[in-house]
Formats: sequence, C-alpha cells, structure tokens
Amino acid sequence: MAPKKTSSTKQSPQAATISSAPSLKTIAALVTIFLFITTLSLAALGVVTLPLPAPAQGKHAGKVPSGVYDWQPTPLKGEWALNERLLKAERLFEGHIHGSESVAVGLEGELVMLDRTNAVYEATPDGAGGYTLHAQPVAQLGAGRPLGFHFDPEGHLVVADSLKGLLKYSYYDSQSKDITLLTTHVSPSSPIDPGSQITYANDLAIASDGTIYFTSSTDIVPQLNQQGYYDTYRAWLLSMMQGQPLGRLLRYDPNTKETHVLAKGFYYAN
Repeated sequence: MAPKKTSSTKQSPQAATISSAPSLKTIAALVTIFLFITTLSLAALGVVTLPLPAPAQGKHAGKVPSGVYDWQPTPLKGEWALNERLLKAERLFEGHIHGSESVAVGLEGELVMLDRTNAVYEATPDGAGGYTLHAQPVAQLGAGRPLGFHFDPEGHLVVADSLKGLLKYSYYDSQSKDITLLTTHVSPSSPIDPGSQITYANDLAIASDGTIYFTSSTDIVPQLNQQGYYDTYRAWLLSMMQGQPLGRLLRYDPNTKETHVLAKGFYYAN
C-alpha cells in the first residue's frame, strides 16, 4: 500500500515573522500613549499648554510651583508616633455601605452613614457590643456626593456635599425631615474670594456654638459617571493635573447665615 500523503502545518520563517508582528491597532495605541505621556510631562514642566477634559473645561494642566517637591513632613513623635492599633479594628457593614467617607454618632449611640448616592443609613446598638444595620436607608438627600458629615449641637446632620455645598438634614424631626441647603457660595462680605462658588466641599467640623468649619478641595466639581453616582475621583485627578493649590478653609455662621473664606492656597484641602 502506498503511504498516505500528509500535509505539514509548519510555517515558513517568513510567515512566522509576519504573524508575530504587532498589529496596526497595537502600534497606534502605543504611539497614542507615548504622545499623551510626553505631552503631560511637557505640560508639567510648563513647556506646552494641555487643555483638560470635562468636567474641567477651560482649565489646563499646569506646572507645579517650585519648592513643592522640596517639602518634607515633620517626623511623627510622641502621641502621634506610628502604631499598629488599627490592625485590631473590626470592619463593620463591609459590602453593604458603599463609599461612606465618615460616620456620625447619634444622640442614642446609633451610627449614621451616607453612601456615595446620598442615601442615609443607620445602625443601632444591638446590646451585645455590636450594631445592627437597617437594611433600607432612612433617608435620601437627593443628587450629590456626600463626603464629611457630623451632627450639630441641635441634632441636625450637617453634610459637606461635594456637588452642592453645605447641607443640613433634620435627622430627629419625625414630622418635617427637612433638607436645607445652607450655603453654595462665599458671602459678599468675606475678605477672601467674596461671591465665589463653593466647589468640592470635602470635610467639616462643628464647634460647640454651632459654627461650621469646612474645606473645599478644588475648583472642579464631581461628574455623574456611568454607574449612576457622582465620581470624586475624576475631579481629584484633574485637579492634580492642574498642579495648583486651590483648596480653601471656610466658616459658616448659623446666626448670620454668612460664609467666609478663612484661608486658601492648599493642595487639595481634605
């Protein structure tokens, strides 16, 4: 019987060389990345002007002022020295509360948290040293992205909303449950930045007399992302690309209803 003919699948050296060559799409992607990194580097050096995308229209990547990179943090000593105490901390409500930037302790020891959609959640003491999280939010504060929040002396929940400004929620008023927008702009009477908009309110502290001290991190507001919530990461990233100290410390007086800028020139005041 004559032997059967078999076909060889071995490629010629030329064919193997062609198949292993990168595709045009790969080359184009690599060139694009290279040009982007180069342009960004030149913008950081102040050689070229690089416009930033939404939500930073009209702004540009900038050169970080000289001297910033020379700064060295003060060594942590005494009660501020590094320690491992937090390694013993217990994670609560993991996988249930998404994006809460703080926690407020209520009048009866309950824990109050706001997730990234401005939903208000409550966890009550269970009597055994732990907490029971309510499955459903107890309130919804509308469109926005809450960051810092605390109770004021009257039991109102005050929220630094990075989209809207400073909010107050009547947490313990079972009848009204009012949501009040305390401030969105700096008052005309402020000696610094009068009339300017408050963008990216970040964190707050409340004095015993009810005065609210809070920060704004940058002049770029969060943008609604495809997941349906306002994304602070993109605003932060574009702010870093600007390379400018745009953070501020502000004060809201609940008696006069006025908002003043106390200090400015911080890199991403948090």
